[in-house]
Amino acid sequence: DILSKSQAIDNLCLADCTRLSTINLTHGNLKYLNLSKCTSITSFSAVRMPLVETILLPFCRNVNKVSVEKIVTYSPHLKYLNIGGCINIKSLHLKNGKHLKTLSLGMCDKLTELRVESCPKLITMPVGLCINLKNIYIYKCPLIQSLNVSLLKYIELIHIENCPLIEMIDVTSTLKAPPTVVIIPQQQMTFIKDECARLADGDSPGANGMGTGMSIMNV
Repeated sequence: DILSKSQAIDNLCLADCTRLSTINLTHGNLKYLNLSKCTSITSFSAVRMPLVETILLPFCRNVNKVSVEKIVTYSPHLKYLNIGGCINIKSLHLKNGKHLKTLSLGMCDKLTELRVESCPKLITMPVGLCINLKNIYIYKCPLIQSLNVSLLKYIELIHIENCPLIEMIDVTSTLKAPPTVVIIPQQQMTFIKDECARLADGDSPGANGMGTGMSIMNV
């Protein structure tokens, strides 16, 4: 009711409203929304916020994937989204974030697969402590320059397609089977960093000086 009846609001903080279970995110003028630690929220009955730029959902531990996906698709001016600690999400496909610059995903510890597609202004995407993340797919994000998945011990595949500015992928790990990195189209200057392998003993991948031990495919 607050949102639907008060169209003049442009900044709304409902952090720590632990009994709030659902909210209708339809508002024409809202630019900032903080729902941090609203631990009972499971879904949003509707999402349409044409002017919102910042949405904070850290530690909304019960929010579902569909609601987060709707936020990115139906908030065309969204620049910053924080869903760190949203532990109920197991897979996520975010697309058409027209103005999204930063996507913060830390501590989504049940997340196993992440797909980010057609976010033309995305620059940073920290995934630290998404400890069960296995597969990352990034498509048509032309401004993203780096990806750091260091110490995510279950990571198996990083697939990057049509991201021409990607320069560095950090897969630093002590694992003997580092992830496969696929980059399409071929980009000769992309640097795959595996610092632990470079410094480790002879049993670690890449320690023989012959490379990082990555399985790298440029197509």
